[in-house]
Amino acid sequence: MKFNVNQQDLQQALNYCQGVIEKRSTLPILSNILLEAQNSKLTITATDLDLIFIHQLDNIEVLEEGKTTTVSSTMYDIVRKFSSGKKINFTLNDLRLHLESEKSIFNLNCISASEFPITNEN
Repeated sequence: MKFNVNQQDLQQALNYCQGVIEKRSTLPILSNILLEAQNSKLTITATDLDLIFIHQLDNIEVLEEGKTTTVSSTMYDIVRKFSSGKKINFTLNDLRLHLESEKSIFNLNCISASEFPITNEN
């Protein structure tokens, strides 16, 4: 998975996710968001098993399609500290999500997207 996204758009979507995600969950996957990049769109999904939040960002530069999950709160903290309006480059390498913008580089641990507790039927 490899894509580029605008900082402001991603920060707004992640801000919405913070209200859905459980702060003290016993299941680590419930602290994660599902990121799915395909067809020039990024779909961000968050759930607490009672509520499912899905946000779609259009006109994303998708270089390689794919999906993964990563910790929402950590990603949100990183993204909101990037300069407003800048592009953030994402690359997935063996369950590590690489974020890069300007001179900053971060690597986030991921959990396989297959473990995220929703299906297409939801």
